[in-house]
Order: sequence, then C-alpha cells, then structure tokens
Amino acid sequence: MDFSLTSDQVFIRDTLRKLMQRECPRETVHALDEQGTFPKELLAKIAEIGFCGLNTPEEFGGFGLDLLGTVIAIEEIAVVSPALAALFATTSLFGGRVISQFGSPAQQQELLPQIAKGALKFSPAMPAEFALNNIQVTSRSELHSLNGQADNVLFANQGGADYLLVQAASAEQTGNISFFLVPLDAPGLQIQVIPTLGMRGTGLGNVIFDQVQVSQDQVLGGQQFFGNGKAQSISLVALDQICGAAIGLGISQGAYAYALNYARERSQFGKVLLQFEAVEHMLVDLVINIQSARWQLFHACWLADQGKPFAMEAAVARMQAGSLARQAGLQCVHILGGYGYMAEYDAQRSMRDGLVLFQGSESVELLKTSIGKQIHSL
Repeated sequence: MDFSLTSDQVFIRDTLRKLMQRECPRETVHALDEQGTFPKELLAKIAEIGFCGLNTPEEFGGFGLDLLGTVIAIEEIAVVSPALAALFATTSLFGGRVISQFGSPAQQQELLPQIAKGALKFSPAMPAEFALNNIQVTSRSELHSLNGQADNVLFANQGGADYLLVQAASAEQTGNISFFLVPLDAPGLQIQVIPTLGMRGTGLGNVIFDQVQVSQDQVLGGQQFFGNGKAQSISLVALDQICGAAIGLGISQGAYAYALNYARERSQFGKVLLQFEAVEHMLVDLVINIQSARWQLFHACWLADQGKPFAMEAAVARMQAGSLARQAGLQCVHILGGYGYMAEYDAQRSMRDGLVLFQGSESVELLKTSIGKQIHSL
C-alpha cells in the first residue's frame, strides 16, 4: 500500500494552495464570514483550472475519478475557507462522482459536462445513516411525488446549489428507498434558511417538499433504480463522511497554522510563546493528531479508488477529523489567550467552524453506531 501522492495530486495541492493565497486573503474570508456569504466567484476560478472535474470522466470534460485527489483539494480549500470547501466538495462528490458512478447514461450526458465546467452545483438532501427518513415518495403513472422535510441541507439558499440529491422512502413499500435529482427551483419546494454559529455562508437550511413532482428520468440511475437505492445509499453515506472528514482536516490544519504563526511572533517575559513548553506541547499534539487523521482519511480514499469497501474507514475518518477540528479550534483560541476571543482574529472562527461539524445530520452517536455496525460485520 503506497500513499505517496502522484504528480497530478501534488499539482492539485500546490496549485490550489497558491490560488487560495492569491485570491482569498484573510480579510476576504473574514468579511464573508461576518456577512454569512460564500465566495461564488472563487468556485468559478477553481472551475477555470478544471478542478471541478476531478471526479468526472475524461469523456465528459473531467480528470477522471480520483477521490484522493479531490480530498486533497477539499483540505487545501478548507484551510482558508471551509464554506467554499463545502461547496466544492458537495459539487465534486455528490454531483460529479455520484452521477459518474450511479447516473444513467442520459443523466451523465446532460449533467457531467456542466459539473466539470463548474456551471452546476449540487448538495445532498439525505439523512445520516440510521436517522429517520422524513421524505416520502408516492407514485402515480410516470410521475413521483415527494413530500416531507430534509433538515440541515447545505447550500439550500437562493444562489446556492442548483440540484439536490434527495433520498426518499417509499410510502407504499416499507424499506424501499430511492434517490432523485431535484432542481432547487422545483415547484412545491420551500426553503427555511438557518443562521449558524460556524461555517457561515454554507446556506444551511431545512427543505420542505410539498407535492414536488419528479419524473422517472430524475431517479438516480434511471427508473430501474426506483425503490432499489439501498446499495447506492451505502456508498453515498460513506462519501458524505469522507466529505466531512476532509473539511474537518482542513479546519484543523488552518487552526494549527494560525496558532503556530502567532506563537512564533508573540513575545511574553522576554521570549516568544513557542519557547514555552506548554505552548509547544499543544502544537505538537495538534501535529500528531493532524498527521494521524490525514493518513486515516487517505486510507479510506485509497480503498475507494481501488474499488474496495471503505464504509468503516470513512466513518472512522469522519469521527477522527471532526473531533480534531473541535480540538484544534479550541487550542488555537487558548494559545492566543485574550486575543483568541476577539472577532478580528481568526482563532474564534476556527473554533466556531470546528464546533458546527457535529451539529448537523451526522452526530457523534450516529457515527459510533455506524462504526459499531461495521464491527459486527467483520
């Protein structure tokens, strides 16, 4: 097993690092956080260099399916702007990768070229594993009707996602689930935007489905997959966990870098903070945990790219990186002392962004249940 990065993956990492430094300075991110908006223009710049197609086959204008390369990109973006990283991640993974793997030929022809160009944005509207599915689907002739509510949906706001990947349970047959590609402007679809403590600008909202009509062509994979989405669900849940882990890792890396820079520059009692053992050890702990979380995440991606089962590894990576993001944000505030609580410093934003990762559909308890299920199946 070799986790060394390919030349393409190194290029992705270095190119995005330079782009974020150049196009998204600290002042810009700070202003966007205060306003609760995300830099849509930056997604266009990422699309210009082709990176929105990292999980789109070459025949549709992409780079091919490379989950590890995409995760490297998500982490680099999340170091600077977690909200932008989330938009890039949901579009690349729940748009490009999901439709490439599970979409019908017609869906691939219609949507993948636009995703690769960055012209279409996607977001998942599905419950976490073991959570109650609150959207039901009923069928009449060639149309399906969606009713219910999806909570904590990213980029559900106006100008956010163009399509939602919606999981719905059959109202007629218990246990049958399907996935639908639903435009955000579909009649009968209502949005309740939710202000959040952290990850501001992600347009988090509850989506209400009131007799939303969808055709057979909107069933992910085509009509033959209506009611047969369980196999798709396993991969989609794992993909969601990979997405959260990559964002958490980026938040952790950003908090660590910010705290380290401050500790190198700030002096007290005649020496810089980094020379104090207590501060040094806090930073060492972060380095150890970031490296561990990164390799766990890389392992899960490697398994996925090899076509091997990766559900347990994805859940472990999500738990590890999410917990680390909380720790890193709090440690960053602690190292900055009183300045850590001041809004003009980025430490408090790292803390808020890290805390919110477990406040949506994926709780610590559900993640543990997911990992426990995998243990029982070993």
